[in-house]
Amino acid sequence: MIKKDLLSIGEVSKLKGITIKALRFYEKIGLLKPEHIDPTTKYRYYSANQFLYLDIIKALRSMGVSPQDIRVMLEKQDTSVLLEFLELQKENALCKMLEIEKTIAMVNSFGNSVRQSQSSTRNKEVYYKDLPCRLIITKELGNPVDEAVINKEYALFCQLLADHRLLNAFENGFFCVPVDGLYLPTKLFSVVEADEHSNTSRLSEIQAGRFLCVNFNKYNEKQQLLKLNQHIIQNNIKPELYLQIILKADLFDTELRYTEMQVLI
Repeated sequence: MIKKDLLSIGEVSKLKGITIKALRFYEKIGLLKPEHIDPTTKYRYYSANQFLYLDIIKALRSMGVSPQDIRVMLEKQDTSVLLEFLELQKENALCKMLEIEKTIAMVNSFGNSVRQSQSSTRNKEVYYKDLPCRLIITKELGNPVDEAVINKEYALFCQLLADHRLLNAFENGFFCVPVDGLYLPTKLFSVVEADEHSNTSRLSEIQAGRFLCVNFNKYNEKQQLLKLNQHIIQNNIKPELYLQIILKADLFDTELRYTEMQVLI
């Protein structure tokens, strides 16, 4: 005869949010055995006293602890050992949460960069942008500019970001100087984000302000830069800074790369 205070495996599954398959597996490996197994029907039954164990198991599983490791810990039947184990897993979970938060922030930054790039490339004329202060890491470039060197420096930037706990804002480009209507890159930069854990010793800034902009690709570069230069002359603008930003409008079309000129006015 089944005690009235016992619950079937199906009832426990619904109450605790643990699948019947998982409960059977826990029984199989000796992690949590039912309070009673009906000898005739083989139905499994659990008592309310086992709910605390289920809560502990569920919490530890959500933190990535294997059922086998949980079983070894519970077999010791030592409350002090259990508390120490739970504290350790909590610290591990907090570290994972920080990494997940960084990943989410990175995904958000990447998505924003792509959407802003796509918005810029739809504009075929000269336009203005009011941009905030940007934190950057930089590297002086030699002359002439070698694309292989640039790619290598960007790779080194990635390592620097990891070492200094900086977040990639997915905005890369060059400081430039005007030469005969074109713009010569002189310094490489990458925009980053920092928090209280970051080492900011290598950072500098691009000041906030209003930027005169135009974007171009390899087919219309001269035409678009001519528009920019004419606008500067016609409006008697005295630029303070010249930047080229590598736009990320289409990640899969590597042939048609867009660049945005940003002129601080």
